[in-house]
Amino acid sequence: MLDTITVVLEPGEIKDFNLEEIKGKLEPMDSLKEELNPDVFIGRINNLTVQFKRGKLYITGSIPKAIYQNNLIIPSIDEILCCFDLIKEIFGLPIKLARIVGIDIGYNFEMDHPVQKYLDCLTETPGFTRIRHKNKNSVYYMRSNYTLIFYDKTKEVKRKRYSESTCNLPEGFEDKYVLRYEIRFRSRIDSSFKFGVVRTLLLHSLTFRNELLQRWEKYYFEINKALNLTLEAGIKNLPAFKNQIALNGIGQLGGVKRLVEAVKDYWKEGHIEKKTYDSMRKWIKKISKNDSQFAELDYIKELNEKISRIKSW
Repeated sequence: MLDTITVVLEPGEIKDFNLEEIKGKLEPMDSLKEELNPDVFIGRINNLTVQFKRGKLYITGSIPKAIYQNNLIIPSIDEILCCFDLIKEIFGLPIKLARIVGIDIGYNFEMDHPVQKYLDCLTETPGFTRIRHKNKNSVYYMRSNYTLIFYDKTKEVKRKRYSESTCNLPEGFEDKYVLRYEIRFRSRIDSSFKFGVVRTLLLHSLTFRNELLQRWEKYYFEINKALNLTLEAGIKNLPAFKNQIALNGIGQLGGVKRLVEAVKDYWKEGHIEKKTYDSMRKWIKKISKNDSQFAELDYIKELNEKISRIKSW
């Protein structure tokens, strides 16, 4: 599940801190001229970039790519912690003590149909800024401190095959439909979780890992999905047809429950009379009886089931 992580080490957390000594142990980044960059780039550890700026060391990159050269193969937590131990042993960087300032978790799902079919079902959702990148085969849902991303992993790997190593890809991968869903926390990590200062050492904690996983699942189910509208035999006249179309619109606005709450707030703020509020609520309740006419698309049922199966990492 763990993918990209960004951590920061204070000089006091590194025994016998010596920038030149640390730099000498890292893979050089000859393509970057330090004096032309606002950040002083030191070097790399496999796929991880090490930077020194404002008196602190920042380590960032994809942990699966550091271990396997790709993030299709998901390393176990033991493999991740072993990777951190090796970084400390070889480079003298106690990464387990570092403070996490950015963390991504994600999963790759082998789907029954082309990924585009599933992306088309992810619709506008109140509270999120939605961005659809057609050329990147991806959909982004952004909030202030996290972003949900859905994309075609197979096409992404093919697009980057000449700039990234693909030697360890699973056999037959390129013939499969692989949808990746990930969540990126890139700001206010400490205040977003009730663990005090969030350090890499917390990855040892099943409680912390489960908290990340639960948010990954919860935020997915908050996203609105397209429904399969079926006109049933009960639709015999224009009023019945209008009710069904209205219900579909309510679904796009976030559902019956959210609409009822919005109308209630509107009344409490003094915009409408109690009689009008009661009439609106009665109308919403009446048409919501027809919600069985709206079924989840098979694409969404499949994705829902696969996401719900992920219980640990």
